[in-house]
Amino acid sequence: MNSTAIDVLIPVYNCAITLRSAVESILTQSFGDFRIFLLEDGSTDESPSICRELSTQDSRVTYVENSKNAGIVERLNQGIELSSAPYIARMDGDDISFPERFKLQTDFLSTNPDVVACSGSYECIDEQSEVFDVHIAHNRPAKLDAIPAQPHFLLHPLLMVRRSVLIEIGGYRKITHCEDADLYFRLAEIGRLHNFSEIIGQYRVHSSSVSVVSHQNRIIQCFNSQLSPLFAKMRRTDSSSQFMTEEASQSMDLFVVNCNPSFESLITYAAELLNLNKANKKWLTKAFIAKSLQEARLRKWPIEARNLKFIEKSVFLAFFIPNKANVSFVHNVNLSYQNRLAKTSLILKWIFMVDRVRSIITRLKLDVKNRA
Repeated sequence: MNSTAIDVLIPVYNCAITLRSAVESILTQSFGDFRIFLLEDGSTDESPSICRELSTQDSRVTYVENSKNAGIVERLNQGIELSSAPYIARMDGDDISFPERFKLQTDFLSTNPDVVACSGSYECIDEQSEVFDVHIAHNRPAKLDAIPAQPHFLLHPLLMVRRSVLIEIGGYRKITHCEDADLYFRLAEIGRLHNFSEIIGQYRVHSSSVSVVSHQNRIIQCFNSQLSPLFAKMRRTDSSSQFMTEEASQSMDLFVVNCNPSFESLITYAAELLNLNKANKKWLTKAFIAKSLQEARLRKWPIEARNLKFIEKSVFLAFFIPNKANVSFVHNVNLSYQNRLAKTSLILKWIFMVDRVRSIITRLKLDVKNRA
């Protein structure tokens, strides 16, 4: 039985170039009571031989060989099953942990029993290990009712979490590109999440990142980023239901990849698959539209004409804008894509503000009626 304080889970897939430096950054921690699991995931480069070499050089490193490429969720759950330490630390094979990371995290968790997981601030590095940005993490609560919903944000590769809580919530689930957000929503139902303002590591951004390459991946990511908070909201009133199964997530992924659906078709498919009621489908439509517009403006992600048309229709018709004359620019072909996007985003914000005001007025009227 392992007697160490931390078990470190490092999924390994085709990261031969950076793997040694990543593991070295763990081995040189000022807090040394840990064990490392290198969870190989069917790499086709030199990663397996490097894992084997590292495990023979230091007794704290355990190489877990897997010939099948099963993905990060399966490998992390495999690591949880192998672990026995009270704390589980995450790390990727291409990132760097600064020497005081583990000491800072274990000290904080040991003195704050209400905290179930913690991460921290980090430097962003490119493929040449050059720092190009610094992200200072904050302790802002998730906003489930915002449009789009704003999840908890803890950098996943620098996460440390109580193993007992991970076991309690059932580990990781295959919610594509949103496994970490789904995890945080479920962790937050058990205890508090914390971010350190101190910089505790470096996060590598690749040009091949799933968030910057595939149009289909972008759609899946945007959609699932709003499904996770929707399920968290639904669990408030029905804690016994899981709502989103791995099978349902995989079905939607296949639908996007194989059918290249429009936004409207995807929402309809998901609503039927997940048996969403009218109110939840309406919220998901709003949130997905808002998230897509946000991504389009921030990341220069081009929204297809058919989907922009659906967004405009949803904004101006489904949400009951009274004066249709005000939206004549939608049909003006002389306006550029970016102008249409900007105007749609602006009016969408106005609509959501009106919706919130209407909700407040409705609640006030009900309060007055109940008191009478």
